[in-house]
Amino acid sequence: MSKATWEEEIEDKLNQILQEIKVTQDMIGNCMTDVKIPPKKPTRVQAPPKQVSKEEVPGELEPGKFLRLIGGSLLTDPVCKDVDTARGPTSICNFLLKTDEYGEIRVALWGDLALEAQGMLGAGYMVELSNMSIKKPFDGTQQIGSTKNTKIHTEES
Repeated sequence: MSKATWEEEIEDKLNQILQEIKVTQDMIGNCMTDVKIPPKKPTRVQAPPKQVSKEEVPGELEPGKFLRLIGGSLLTDPVCKDVDTARGPTSICNFLLKTDEYGEIRVALWGDLALEAQGMLGAGYMVELSNMSIKKPFDGTQQIGSTKNTKIHTEES
């Protein structure tokens, strides 16, 4: 019986461990090939039209201020495009949001938020937006825009 050096013993043990790891990986790989996890998508909500009384008039937003949180349903699909700005090229995504507090509001999401909205939002979706900047009304429609702290919240996020 030959006496193996400690280096040979360590190498044999390491080879044994590596073989066990490979067998485990093969077993897990075979188990996981049939598993398919569907991506989560926001749900479309068909809200009934709300009856507005004469006392219930949408509130006014003051330009230059910020909205901590605003929620509602999208009236239109987001329209996204690439634009050139003074700070360089970026993306913008616009849509109309129907809220209980303020009525219809035109929303502009910039940069990465525009790309995020394009991939996950559509007309009829319920959404909450946090940390939005209030802009001057245009054509009688109030407007808000995203800030660097804006977050998009859907029912499933």
